[in-house]
Amino acid sequence: MGLYEHVRDYVCGELAPGQNPALYQKVFAGIITGAIAITVANPTDVVKVRLQNQRSSGGLSDTNRYKGSMDCYRKIIKHEGIPGLWTSWSANVMRNSVINAAELASYD
Repeated sequence: MGLYEHVRDYVCGELAPGQNPALYQKVFAGIITGAIAITVANPTDVVKVRLQNQRSSGGLSDTNRYKGSMDCYRKIIKHEGIPGLWTSWSANVMRNSVINAAELASYD
């Protein structure tokens, strides 16, 4: 959200005083900022999803393999490398870009 106005102004160029950007320009700026945001936040989303998908049981088992978020980060990096933190990035970009475009363009 913090980048939206800067990206929108870049997309629109200089506008006359009192002139508003067109809807398609707002949507395009929302798509760009949504893609940037999830690219930065994707590792956190991967960890969140993996923690949510494990079953809660008394001790660690095959279904409960992470002790917490830091343990999850460590194990992903150890077994999948740094790129493992960007698993499902393309799906997340599509989802987040559409949501961001709809929200920001409608509120702007």
